[in-house]
Amino acid sequence: MNQTGQPAGFSLIELVIVLAIVGILAVVAAGRVLDIKSDSQINATMTEANRLNRLAMIARERLGRWPNDANQGVVPTDLRSVLFPNSFLTTPIGGQWDWNGPGTTIPHFGMATYFASTTAEPRSQYTKLDTIFDDGNPASGKIRRHLSGSKVSWCFLVE
Repeated sequence: MNQTGQPAGFSLIELVIVLAIVGILAVVAAGRVLDIKSDSQINATMTEANRLNRLAMIARERLGRWPNDANQGVVPTDLRSVLFPNSFLTTPIGGQWDWNGPGTTIPHFGMATYFASTTAEPRSQYTKLDTIFDDGNPASGKIRRHLSGSKVSWCFLVE
């Protein structure tokens, strides 16, 4: 009891107000954590695409030609000596890496991320990636979106 004879402690209204404030702060913090995770996936995807393209450029200098095209998820034969077999599995954002070299049906050479359908494609993240690292237009620049039927590739051009 306090000096006025009333029990010490918080009232129900005070507890509800504190819980409401804590809840609002938790929602704001959770949203920011998700943004940070998305941003780190976007940065990691761009870093990996650049790394793989640089390895292809080195192979081109050594071989006198671009590495031949390979299917999605498969390390090109000309890059197997410098990459682990699992290097072409999933990308940080999702989808599989795909090298588009001589023999590709896609009109651009370079790394790409491949999705079997437009519904599997995390388009908003790739659009954000294009906005941050290129011209923000998926039809032009060094990062381009390519549709082939229902299949989607986001291409990171080397030329």
